[in-house]
Amino acid sequence: MTRQQQVLQDDIGTLIRRLSGPMALGILGIMLFTLVDTWFISLLGTTELAAVSFTFPVTFAVMSLAMGFSVGMAAVLGRILGSGQQRRAARVTTDGLLLSTVLISLLALLGILTITPLFTRMGADAQTLVHIEAYMRVWYLAVPLLVIPMVGNAAIRATGDTKTPSLVMLLSGVINGILDPLLIFGLGPFPELGVQGAALATAISWSVTLLAAYYVLRYREHLLTFSLPSWSVLWSNWRALLRIGLPAALSQMMIPIINGFIVSLLAVYGTTAVAAYGVGTRLEALFIVLVMAISSVVPILVGQNLGAGHFARARQALLYSTHFALKVQALQYGVIFILAPWVAAIFSRDPEVIELATFYLRVMPLCYGLLGVTFMFTQTLNALHLPLASMAINLGRLFMVNLPLVLLGSWLFGAKGIFIGVCVAHCLMGLGLYIYVRWFLVNSVLMGSKKGPQLTIDTQGPEIAVLIQARSLSAFDLLLPALGEIPNNHPDRKVRLELHAPSALLETFEQRLAALQLPHSSIHRTVLAPD
Repeated sequence: MTRQQQVLQDDIGTLIRRLSGPMALGILGIMLFTLVDTWFISLLGTTELAAVSFTFPVTFAVMSLAMGFSVGMAAVLGRILGSGQQRRAARVTTDGLLLSTVLISLLALLGILTITPLFTRMGADAQTLVHIEAYMRVWYLAVPLLVIPMVGNAAIRATGDTKTPSLVMLLSGVINGILDPLLIFGLGPFPELGVQGAALATAISWSVTLLAAYYVLRYREHLLTFSLPSWSVLWSNWRALLRIGLPAALSQMMIPIINGFIVSLLAVYGTTAVAAYGVGTRLEALFIVLVMAISSVVPILVGQNLGAGHFARARQALLYSTHFALKVQALQYGVIFILAPWVAAIFSRDPEVIELATFYLRVMPLCYGLLGVTFMFTQTLNALHLPLASMAINLGRLFMVNLPLVLLGSWLFGAKGIFIGVCVAHCLMGLGLYIYVRWFLVNSVLMGSKKGPQLTIDTQGPEIAVLIQARSLSAFDLLLPALGEIPNNHPDRKVRLELHAPSALLETFEQRLAALQLPHSSIHRTVLAPD
């Protein structure tokens, strides 16, 4: 049984556990990557640690564009692979990597030109700015090397293989961990470069993982092609990726903007507050690694099953992953609460930094389970090709919930109040989305619900028999990607359509079907009774 067949047929719970395990290890490698950087840099002093903490919102903003393209790649490629189109998958992967590399390179060039004014605006003092400039100049030059491993790994994951991308990420973390002390402290024949050495270690590790990802994409998965596409094909693929990737990237880029605002608020309370936040956020990523892994698996399951018309399985994937995330994070909280002081002390000798980081680590885990709900639902919306809805949720979470509560917390309780505000914001948003998810599954657009769409494609007869049932326009739109693949998969066969819909929507649905240019021989219409 191929990986695609497993995604479409195996038990959902088993699939999520099997696929998320390797993903968790891979993400753990990336988290250790940043933690190793943080720990070694902390040995240089509080100023150096604060400098790297200042860079986090900016580096994350640049990487968010690549993450957005990763989301777009996973969503688009999942549908294509689910419908069995390997050649088209290779074309989309190649075109997507080209687009993301060019855009990331342009953004990095802009970043190099704005290092001093940007970080000065964020509140960095002159001494801290020296270390920031040393780190960021190398980082900006190297970040285009990250595109192929990051976006390429999304393509590999879309095939149902989560082990290989995880190994690539782990390889990156191991190489970085080996090179960090050598280049930061100048051990043996290596020069002592300080924070710049950490950036150089990162650049070298990215170079190696680029080669590894290229090999897998080119020679094992056959997802790269060097034939020149027509402009219409290239633009069509770019547009499909941008339609999902840009809203996802914008959502991701807003996170470091809010984080940058939080850093500027914390800078008012001193360098120690900024350093504590840097320690806390890096450790936080480690503690939510399993939730992040599950949220990376959800688009694979939802995307491929939607591409094959298996809506009930897509519904089950969202429901199972949401409950699993809540249970895992609830179990973790007690352990994190107890270990917080010892873990914080690993990354700083400054008592004030340790005290603030400990507070952060004891407050923030309260919201991790509900934050996971947000991750699962927004990823599902992207897999459903509803990126604007996903973006609206993320932007609303950041600007209408997080920002006001952070300001309120700062005003009431100072630096600790900022941490409390972030936690409360995540809890409120996650709880609201959990309630909505339950409604969404029962009343809206995924098959398996009373009002959800249904699509049956029977290819056994001389004509392809297609049964479509939908009670709303949003539900019907979910079926369009799978319907649009029929001419590609069966170019020489006619289609016999059976359309079940409310009378008021039949004409609209037929217009949507006409736009797909299905080679249909007939349409049989059935009017659905009102609910």
